[in-house]
Amino acid sequence: MKFRKDEALVLHSRKWSESSFILTCLARESGKLSLVSKGARRPKAFTGAYHTPGSHVELIWIDHSQRDLFSLVSIDPLVQVSVPLEYLRFTAWMRILRLVKRTINPESPHPTGYYQLIRTLQAIGSDKTDARLLYLQFVLRWVSELGFPIDWSRCDRCGNLVRGKRLAILVDRGVGICENCLTGKPTSPEEQLLQISGETYAWLRKLDAMSEREVKRITVSDRAREEMETVCMRYGEHHLGFSLRSVFQ
Repeated sequence: MKFRKDEALVLHSRKWSESSFILTCLARESGKLSLVSKGARRPKAFTGAYHTPGSHVELIWIDHSQRDLFSLVSIDPLVQVSVPLEYLRFTAWMRILRLVKRTINPESPHPTGYYQLIRTLQAIGSDKTDARLLYLQFVLRWVSELGFPIDWSRCDRCGNLVRGKRLAILVDRGVGICENCLTGKPTSPEEQLLQISGETYAWLRKLDAMSEREVKRITVSDRAREEMETVCMRYGEHHLGFSLRSVFQ
């Protein structure tokens, strides 16, 4: 038995017994953790507010060998991450947390994804950013963090730059197809070809490269927005293995 310390984001919390919580957290160095916070639901427990999903905290816990549920010793707040009150922002906020909780393995560290998650939640909490585009950006980057990046630069078939008014993305392989090589049909039954406009392709490439703060400066047409959502949802679902819900409705 030993004590461990790390900073973390609370992904999920649920009631456990009459006075406690069970927390699922993404820690910077320790990965996904499940911890029991005993007594946190009692009326005099001042730490109860720190158990809210999205809270950025510092944890100390007892590492029991051969156990999946650890005992939380202390929880203290770090940088304040404000939970958005507007419905669309709150929906994007919660779906991002659920996505991370469902896709990351226990004690598998993802420091780059950890800071990406913090920045995205902070941006969604701001009234000046587009929560829907931030959600799509996070899906693209999180899938990339898990080992499935999209190569936006070169056409998979001819090797030239991906240009044209009508392009395509191979969802199963994460590569682009230029207008000259686009035949309208996959070259094999296993290929999942998704045709999109050149405008949408350009916006997706920019969205994947820009910072979370820069998202508030862009204006995307309705058509491009719909196609961007289709690409991100299809790509995420294919590589993650489960259905993703949109925040556009």
